[in-house]
Amino acid sequence: MMVTQPPSDSATRSVRPAQPQPSGEPAPNGGVSSRLWEDSKDLAYQSLLHPFVLGIAQGTLPRESFQHFIGQDATFLLSFAEAYAAAMDRCTPEQQHLAQALKGMLRGVRDELRLHEAYAERWGVLLEHQQPSPATKAYVYYIKMVSEQHDSSLADVMSTLLPCLRLYAWLGAQLNSVPSQPGNPYKEWLNTYSAEEYAALPPIAEAIMDEAYEPGTYDRLLSQYRTAMQLEKEFFAGQPLNSQARQLRLLVIDFDETITTRDTSGTIAKTAIQAVVSKVSEASKSEHLVQELADKHSWLIRNYTDRRSSLLEDALPPEGEVRTEFDMGWLGDFVDRLADFDREMNTVVVDSGILKGVRREQLAQAGAAVEMQPGSLAVMQKAVKAGIPVAVVSVSWSAEFVRAALAQQGLPVVVSDSDGQGADVPSVSAVTVYANELEYFGDESTGNIRRRCECGACSLSSPSAASARATPRPPWPPAPTASPSSPPSSARRTSCAPPSACARSWTQRSPRVASRRGGRRPELGRRAVRGGPDARGSVCGRVRSASVGASGMHRCACA
Repeated sequence: MMVTQPPSDSATRSVRPAQPQPSGEPAPNGGVSSRLWEDSKDLAYQSLLHPFVLGIAQGTLPRESFQHFIGQDATFLLSFAEAYAAAMDRCTPEQQHLAQALKGMLRGVRDELRLHEAYAERWGVLLEHQQPSPATKAYVYYIKMVSEQHDSSLADVMSTLLPCLRLYAWLGAQLNSVPSQPGNPYKEWLNTYSAEEYAALPPIAEAIMDEAYEPGTYDRLLSQYRTAMQLEKEFFAGQPLNSQARQLRLLVIDFDETITTRDTSGTIAKTAIQAVVSKVSEASKSEHLVQELADKHSWLIRNYTDRRSSLLEDALPPEGEVRTEFDMGWLGDFVDRLADFDREMNTVVVDSGILKGVRREQLAQAGAAVEMQPGSLAVMQKAVKAGIPVAVVSVSWSAEFVRAALAQQGLPVVVSDSDGQGADVPSVSAVTVYANELEYFGDESTGNIRRRCECGACSLSSPSAASARATPRPPWPPAPTASPSSPPSSARRTSCAPPSACARSWTQRSPRVASRRGGRRPELGRRAVRGGPDARGSVCGRVRSASVGASGMHRCACA
């Protein structure tokens, strides 16, 4: 029975949800809800990549499949409303403020059911004639079972409701961030779950969960949360979808911030710094060296950030400009400039000497400690067992570091030694790493980089690329007046590769790009015409997706 007498302290309390995140994920506040999501994100990705969900995003899903989905979703929402009522019954006298928050969410579900009726009518779906599918029955049964168990707590019930709320907010944010077909018939659905109104709902439920959580119950809650998340994926899979099975012939995966939880270039730099400092015996000299190298590292980060900001400001359309047509010529120019930038920043890192003196085994130890995205290594392990070639491509400075990160759970990994000369087919019995590598004298790095993969897909086999690698580099520091703590703009200009080493002349680029911001920025420097004696050949940069935005630069070369 629901407790009706209001306790004195609960009447003045209220639920304080976190601010919705643009990514659609829970706020990283250390609460149990955030932990549950992180420990179940592998299942969320299975829903995101399901052909049914991708069909909605692309606008290619058959109409009858979406009609069936609407009817099943309405059936499911009825059980969701019942579970909210059961959660209210679980509230103690001290949790009446939580009961009030749940009451508001229950009203929201009922409002959504009314909107569902109007939505179903527009799509020609008769809700009263709907029969639950096996996937819907399984999901409804599980939520009902947990919510009606006599020993279930408020947190138990919430653990079965949260996956649906959070998953849809995340799917909305992810799917709405990429371009869809013009006239996508499912755009309204995408807009609903990426809207601010919906994004505000999951944080309320998560705040309730975080407050209701009892220490020592996490494993049980995680099991229930993951079961509900798995049932979400099976709910999508249970919709009728006539799609031809696709045979996977090659799996190509990016490394930093795709299968790792964070960019790892800073880890490599810090490992090199520690390696150098460990050789100094005197404490006073050691402290001075630590500070010197830390300042140099900070300078590299700021130099990169300033240069990247200048490049993006110069190259991207003005904020608010709406594009109605896909412009391949502009995109090619933009990608070329990103590639030039990646190469120039690698030169700056080499000239700084910050990677000098680190040993292979030290990089391997650091790589083995890299935190990987949940489920990423398991996916590659399955692909290898199925005989599917897997290639991990990275602009990382150390292929050995990448190899060690991938081999954490016994995954077989080999490193390609190719510099792009001829065909280099990935192994079918191990994951193949394509990345740069530090050059070594004996067992210690010289600080130089063996440049195999400096941007998204480098063409390093051309004679012009070899010429570019042999181009003399400016001395470190970049300018006599530059200081690690405050590099002037002139130092930033000088820190790049010589103008003749860049791949393509600004004056040879598309007039549309040149006029986008009123002409080029002086700090980007003059560029040599492609094909000249110092040109670098055809390269391409790294862009998150075909939709180029302010976050188009994927990673920092020195942070």
